[in-house]
Amino acid sequence: MAAPILTLDFKRNPFLRRSMGAWLLLGGACAGVAAALSFAEADQALLQISQQTAELQQEYAPLAGPKSTMDVTQLAADIKHANDIIHQLNLPWDKLFMALESTANNQVALLSIQPDARKQLIHISGEAKNLDTILDYIAQLRSQETLAQITLTSHEIKQQDPDKPVRFSLSAKWTPTR
Repeated sequence: MAAPILTLDFKRNPFLRRSMGAWLLLGGACAGVAAALSFAEADQALLQISQQTAELQQEYAPLAGPKSTMDVTQLAADIKHANDIIHQLNLPWDKLFMALESTANNQVALLSIQPDARKQLIHISGEAKNLDTILDYIAQLRSQETLAQITLTSHEIKQQDPDKPVRFSLSAKWTPTR
């Protein structure tokens, strides 16, 4: 099967190219004008709706009566809750996670990290190859300045697993330093 013969026309009429550009320019200008008119119409409708809303608010404001005051104890509780959240967000979380990452080794797998910013405690659970590895990991954690009072709270050897890994939980006092 032979390839089809290609015919190239290097002498295309330049008038067609110019007229095509002019039509495209005209079409773009028409589309721009239509978009501007549509925007102006939408802006006018929005202004009219906002004026109607203001009129209705003025008309029905006397019927609403005095505004109810929020319970002071509820307001105080809400402010305390907001302050607690702000305090938690302002804690140096990156230092805690950098301390945990710097003690990482390939024989300990962390399964969960549960920081409690209010009590300044952190609970860590994981798995290790053996109990000596856990003790070495705890020694590494004790060398971190952001963690103190590290306690092994539980450990269990997984007998059903052929490698017999040790699942552990530990808690530590987290001292956020800036």
